Amino acid sequence: MSGDDDAGDATTRDLLRAAGRIEDEPPSDIARDAVARLRAGRRGAGSMNEFLRIVHHFFRELSTILGSPPDDVRSNRRRG
Repeated sequence: MSGDDDAGDATTRDLLRAAGRIEDEPPSDIARDAVARLRAGRRGAGSMNEFLRIVHHFFRELSTILGSPPDDVRSNRRRG
């Protein structure tokens, strides 16, 4: 029985080696369109993240430039 298993294993290895030497492309690549959609989605998400980062920096710098009034000015406004 083990002799039959060894012969079957050898045949399987030979078939796999022969199949590995075949370099023909498949008639249609069903994953190509899916991969293209995933890459486009990743680019879109990256662009949106970049846009939001720029907006965040813009508002942060704007708030730094405008700043808040000193504490004494704010307290005088309340006293009125």
